[in-house]
Amino acid sequence: MTVRVPLVVLVVWVAMSAGACTVEEIAFAAGTRPVDAYELDPEVMPAQARELVTLESEDGVTLSALWAEADEPVGLTVLFCHGVAQNLDDTLPRLERLRELGFDLLAVDYRGFGTSEGKASEEGLYRDAEAAWRHVVDVRGRDP
Repeated sequence: MTVRVPLVVLVVWVAMSAGACTVEEIAFAAGTRPVDAYELDPEVMPAQARELVTLESEDGVTLSALWAEADEPVGLTVLFCHGVAQNLDDTLPRLERLRELGFDLLAVDYRGFGTSEGKASEEGLYRDAEAAWRHVVDVRGRDP
């Protein structure tokens, strides 16, 4: 049951994206949001609750991500990919709300967004999501 829910969410998201246009077309139409540094407000998410991490995709692109653990975990981990024309700092209130609800989480700035390297592309997004997944399972030891 726990594997099916994330898979269903992913399938729905991919289907909705494919219906309109590709992720690459959306990203280039809206523009990406590169930044020099994050301004992660400790009033929104306490600094002790989060850790900035660096991931590497299969093709060698360096990605920025944020790992956060819940104070009262429910035993589930969310892999969060923000929307188009956003960065991790833009989504911090949502991430903190998930953490408050008891979810541990990894949020990733995919290539071309935030402080991640590279240029946004549909294929790149898939590789970046796989790198984030590997971090959650292999590094953080979460049950897939």
